[in-house]
Amino acid sequence: MINFHQWRGKLPHVHTPGSAYLLTSRLRKSKPELNAAERTAVLKACLHWNGRGWKMYAAVVMPDHFHLITSLEEETALTKQAVAHLMRSIKGYSAREVNKLRGVKGSLWQAEYHDRSLLGEQAFKGAVKYLLNNPAKAGLAERPEDYPWLWTDWAGFSAPI
Repeated sequence: MINFHQWRGKLPHVHTPGSAYLLTSRLRKSKPELNAAERTAVLKACLHWNGRGWKMYAAVVMPDHFHLITSLEEETALTKQAVAHLMRSIKGYSAREVNKLRGVKGSLWQAEYHDRSLLGEQAFKGAVKYLLNNPAKAGLAERPEDYPWLWTDWAGFSAPI
């Protein structure tokens, strides 16, 4: 069963019990790109909930956004609130950490985020391929495994956290 929900702004959010999600958030337009230490802080925030109610499959932190593929470890009736809570946690914690590194205060991320339910194996594999190829497509690494702010739950990829 697909549950369609729209809240907090204009972006629709579709939540399907039992599916994985591709989550994306971008920096506010006025904010400078993330440097190496800041990307590490954001990646740590993305992975904090791994094994704590969430199963993280892959994450990448780019200079101006991040992508995360995840699923709830246990489905609840509150799936939409769980996704929103996860994104608030990641964005809030990483904003505080990046702001500490920059010596500033204020919001870092755009208020909205993108989420996509990954229905089936083909959608999941497509999202993983997209996430893995993001650094190479942006010219930041020749191969996915060469990009330091890419993490996966399987062997061959690691990150400086």
